[in-house]
Amino acid sequence: MREYLKKLTIVMAMAILLPVVYANEAKQNSETGYPSQMMGKPGAPITMEYTLKGTPKKGKDIDIALTFTSLSALPGSLRVKVHGGRGLRLISDKRPIDFAVQALNEKHRRTVTVNASKQGLFYLNVVAKWINFDKRYQQRAFAVPIQVGRVNVRPTPPGKVLEDSTGQRIMSLPAKEIE
Repeated sequence: MREYLKKLTIVMAMAILLPVVYANEAKQNSETGYPSQMMGKPGAPITMEYTLKGTPKKGKDIDIALTFTSLSALPGSLRVKVHGGRGLRLISDKRPIDFAVQALNEKHRRTVTVNASKQGLFYLNVVAKWINFDKRYQQRAFAVPIQVGRVNVRPTPPGKVLEDSTGQRIMSLPAKEIE
């Protein structure tokens, strides 16, 4: 019984510490200022880094270098699907990309080409599917922000902006009753 409790304690400690080991801060892409390395939601043992080659311009092809890194020491395969978001057309091959993964921290690279017909902020959507040796899979989704031209993004408030008697700006939101 005592040996069982020791093993259980070790397993519980690993379950708590493992996410801390893989957590890392987002690096900033020097060209855009956006995060270039993302962990994403819990899921597939994969990270993705991206680099935009050049400055994105309206109507011009934009090359994006994607680098996928394995966080699993177990062999498996990686299937990557890339979709151009609203307003972003995928120029490169639309078929899924398959990689065989054999080792921890193994890197796989692919360049994707997109085109935006107007100025704005667009997102390239990437879904990585990790398939392990017993055919079970996990997925992780990533979004690569692409700013084409100069974009003034002004958030619209969800309510009415008013001033109180002291001149302090407040936002009046509609009340919702839940039964």
